[in-house]
Order: sequence, then structure tokens, then C-alpha cells
Amino acid sequence: MRRTMRAMTPLVLAASLVTAGSTAAFATSTATTATTAPVTIQNEHGCAYSSSHPTLRRGSVGNAVRHLQCLLQYWGYPYVAVDGEFGPLTETAVRDFQAYWGVPGGADGVVGTNTWAYLHR
Repeated sequence: MRRTMRAMTPLVLAASLVTAGSTAAFATSTATTATTAPVTIQNEHGCAYSSSHPTLRRGSVGNAVRHLQCLLQYWGYPYVAVDGEFGPLTETAVRDFQAYWGVPGGADGVVGTNTWAYLHR
């Protein structure tokens, strides 16, 4: 299954970029024409659950975990639910992401400074 996910990742990323480009163009045109309603722009990955990036591991809960899970979905792990609970599926996705991208520190399943940096590329 991991091999399939990795093979799909470029397609998912390409589709995300096309969608993101369309959304950005729409948001820009809306922002220039709308005079009464402010436009909220999310970060470049569409995940705005948290602006903090604490160290996360299995058992962590909250908005920072939701932010992590949203980013994992962006990077091609659709089986990760955005539920705010760092459980076994989230840990598996984090380990796979770390191993695939060669995150410094290894594939330990803990989301620290290096993993956050790679997730936000």
C-alpha cells in the first residue's frame, strides 16, 4: 500500500497545485471586487488549524494535531482523519513521510522542528 501511496503522491500534488492555483485566482479576484466582506487567506497548504508548531507524538491532541493531519492529507496521506487525535494512523503517516523525504532525525514518528519544516515546504 505504501508503494501505491507514493506513486499517487505526484498526482495528488499536481491536482492540489492546480486546485490551489484556481482558488488563489478566485480569492484574488474576490478580494479586489468585494468591498464589504473581508477575504480570509489560509496558509499555502490550506491548513489553518493552528499557528503553533509544538513537538507532537502519539497521544497528543488539539488544534496543532489537526494542523498536522491536514498537512499530511495535503502531502498524499488521505487515510489520515483530521480529528485532532495523534493515533496510530497519524503516527504511521508521519513515519512514512519522514522516511520518504529523508527528514533529519530519522523516521521516529515524532513531529518536531525538522518535520514541521518539511511539512511546510
